[in-house]
This record gives sequence, C-alpha cells and structure tokens, in this order.
Amino acid sequence: SMALFAMGNIAFTAGKMGNLNELFQNLPLIRLSLVALSHLRDNDDKVIGNAIRTLGHLCKLLYNSEHKAILRPSDSKVWMKICGETAFELSRKIELAVADVIDTFQQR
Repeated sequence: SMALFAMGNIAFTAGKMGNLNELFQNLPLIRLSLVALSHLRDNDDKVIGNAIRTLGHLCKLLYNSEHKAILRPSDSKVWMKICGETAFELSRKIELAVADVIDTFQQR
C-alpha cells in the first residue's frame, strides 16, 4: 500500500515537470500502471484506494493537456489496454458499491 502511495506521489510530482517525453523514456510508466492495475483486485480497501489514486496520476501524465506526449505505436496499444482494463475494474467496484447500498437500503 505504501509503495502504491509513493508511486502516486512520483506520478503527481512528475506531472508538474516540463518535458514529458524525457519522463516517458526514463520512468517505466507502463510497468507502474500494470502494477497499480493489478492491485485493484486486492482485498484491502486502502490498497485499492492507493491503486486508484496512482492510476489517476499516471493517466493524468499521459493525457495532460498542457504537454503533448509522443508515444511509440506499441506503447499506444498497451496504454489503450491499460485504460480499458482500468475502466472495467473501476466500473466493477462502482457496481459492487451500488449493490451494497441497495442491499443495505432494502434490509431496512
């Protein structure tokens, strides 16, 4: 959990830097994103929260409107897969939370 939190801090701070192309070459952003994505299935809510935060900061780096990132075509495909899997996992989390609220409400 602390490692994910630290990854999120690195991504947040890196987003304030000027040249993102240099950053993409020096930080393993895809690998960091895949690690954070894998933790969305963790049983600990704190770990899941840190994974969501980290993915948010990493995605903001990629889609920051102030800087244009140049990606290799192979990286673009991997990023699309990461974004798709992240959206799927987060939608599952939201679905579970809504079902839990409905179940709690119906038990009253």
